[in-house]
Amino acid sequence: MTNLFQGGDAAVGPAESLRVITVVDRGVQQARNLNNDPKVQAELYQTLGSIYQKLDDYALDTEKENT
Repeated sequence: MTNLFQGGDAAVGPAESLRVITVVDRGVQQARNLNNDPKVQAELYQTLGSIYQKLDDYALDTEKENT
C-alpha cells in the first residue's frame, strides 16, 4: 500500500500531476490482492468507498457552485 502515492507511472503521469482519484483507484486494485485477509480487505473497501463518496459529493457541490 505504500506505493499508492508514487508518481511517475506512465499510465498516470508525473508525481506532481498525481490525482486523488488515481490514488484511491490504486488502493482498490491493491485491496483485491488481500484475499488471504478478508477482514482487512473489507475495512479497506469500506474506507475507499467512503472516500469515493466524499469525492463525488465534492464534485457535485463544486458543480452546483459553477451553475
